[in-house]
Amino acid sequence: MINEERVRELYHVAKYDMTEGSKNSQMGHFYRSDYIWKELIKSFFTGTLSFVIMIILTGIYFSKRIIKFFSSFDLEHISIIMVIMYGIFMIIYFLVTYVLYYHRYTQGRRQLKELYEHVKRANKLYEDEE
Repeated sequence: MINEERVRELYHVAKYDMTEGSKNSQMGHFYRSDYIWKELIKSFFTGTLSFVIMIILTGIYFSKRIIKFFSSFDLEHISIIMVIMYGIFMIIYFLVTYVLYYHRYTQGRRQLKELYEHVKRANKLYEDEE
């Protein structure tokens, strides 16, 4: 005889594995701080690459103005401005990354707890049947 309650619990487990399982698997292996630090380190590299690409594309777009500007070229002034812009960009990028992955981790852990509850109920139903 098929136990409908057990099938319902196993359906929830299978549905989770098909939709959210691969995304939330890391949340079960890391503490929140470790998970967020890992993502912040990855964000450092992606943010730096993004900043460089934005500077290159902006330079291409304003190439005529840049060529005219080279007559009064002050490398020290430009480098200070670029470092300040990079710092501001990375601070904003890190803040967005932190908030985003903090929220994702919190949701993922909540979903993992729900999954474990369904697994516990299914195991209990198996044990009760035996």
